[in-house]
Amino acid sequence: TEIYTLSLPTLFRSRRAAMTIISERLQHLRLTHGYTQTELARTMGVSRRAVYAWEHDKCPEIPHLIQLAQFYQVSTDYLLGLTE
Repeated sequence: TEIYTLSLPTLFRSRRAAMTIISERLQHLRLTHGYTQTELARTMGVSRRAVYAWEHDKCPEIPHLIQLAQFYQVSTDYLLGLTE
């Protein structure tokens, strides 16, 4: 049995492309739901800086990614750009 491991950069042309998709989707969902970064940060139990980072250059850690998916009622695959 072979085990394959995939990382975001292998699924996309580059890490930057992966982060762009994640960042754009997180920002779009936040704005569509009418939240400010501060309001979302309070809801998620993180700092506003963390929300800003997620929307610009840093992928949320897995627990936060799951929490965001549940909050917005989307799949983690959607947030990661693996599905539409």
